[in-house]
Amino acid sequence: MTKRQAFRGRRVISSERYAHENEVYKRIWRINEAIRSDDVETLRSIGRDGGGFINNSLRRRVWPVLLQCNISDDLVKTEDDEHEEHVDEKQVQLDVDRSLNAYPQGLDETSKKEKQDELNELIVEVLRRNKSLHYYQGFHDICTVFLLIFGKKAAVDLVEQVTLFFLRDAMLDSMDPILRQVTLLDTLYQHEDQQISSFLQEANVLPYYCLSWVITWCSHDIDDFSVIPRLFDLFLSSNPLMPVYFAAAIVLSHKEELLQQECENSAIHTFLSKLPQKPLDVEALIAKATQLEESYPPIQLQRKAHIGLDETSSVNTWGDEKPVAEARDQARKILRMEPSERRPLAVAPMNSRQEQRMRQMIAIVAAVGIGVAAAALASARYV
Repeated sequence: MTKRQAFRGRRVISSERYAHENEVYKRIWRINEAIRSDDVETLRSIGRDGGGFINNSLRRRVWPVLLQCNISDDLVKTEDDEHEEHVDEKQVQLDVDRSLNAYPQGLDETSKKEKQDELNELIVEVLRRNKSLHYYQGFHDICTVFLLIFGKKAAVDLVEQVTLFFLRDAMLDSMDPILRQVTLLDTLYQHEDQQISSFLQEANVLPYYCLSWVITWCSHDIDDFSVIPRLFDLFLSSNPLMPVYFAAAIVLSHKEELLQQECENSAIHTFLSKLPQKPLDVEALIAKATQLEESYPPIQLQRKAHIGLDETSSVNTWGDEKPVAEARDQARKILRMEPSERRPLAVAPMNSRQEQRMRQMIAIVAAVGIGVAAAALASARYV
């Protein structure tokens, strides 16, 4: 029998049919179809359920769609001269010089220095494009992930979109907006697990143990790089408050260990701050985080907590349907607003205990700085 005759005798399976017979191929087919049709909602759904976008090759095609960023075009209009130095560039250099120790693995010193130079250039370009952005320690960790997956040239536009639409609350002139976000954890615990809530309240544990998880999307606290892009799939597919829901999922999943700890503030804070370094069932945590978001949507959660984020918070403007250029302009205007111009969402007033905890959080961060308050950001993990 000739090869042609043998081929004629085979059953040819269409890509659509094969997709139904193989779950991984089915997911890839769905992703490709959504990319072709620019179906952002389907991509977000895929990014939030089991498996995400599978590999970095697909992420290089999907993340730009999620961020509405055509990296082949020069879409970004700068608000100032890109050559004018940003006030935070010295701090950027200090952080970059301590970076790239956990991943990628196997870099010699020359290659590491080249990557650090690229990382510094990436961050500086984003900051110079948007002078109103305030750099924070840990932002470079997020930028590292985009650099390693996309390379510097493509990463610049993507990271800029992330700063404007996801990380904006953390890059204002005050950390108060992001502290209000993490304080919402108290309400999640209160409604999800009264034992955990009571235990943490008894020890007077403030939720800044998870500050680095939230502001770096866990990219500083998890050494296994293969896990981090999967988490970015989730965060890029969700409301900007998702890192807070994910932080709650981590703590709730370690209930048994947590309740075995001595009910003492510093011991519990240390235990909680190191949870991301433990082996994690990432897909189970993602499922829990999305369930929490569905049970307590961002607006509803703020009202339950009596903690209103700014009306202009990226959390509360998420989903506004505007052309990309108009949305960018609006985000930049928000960054330039004075604190007195940023009005919180209307909610019932905090009770006295909530006000006290919020004042404690603000005082700690003001006294020691965000890097130290985030604990891991100032730890030996940098060394």
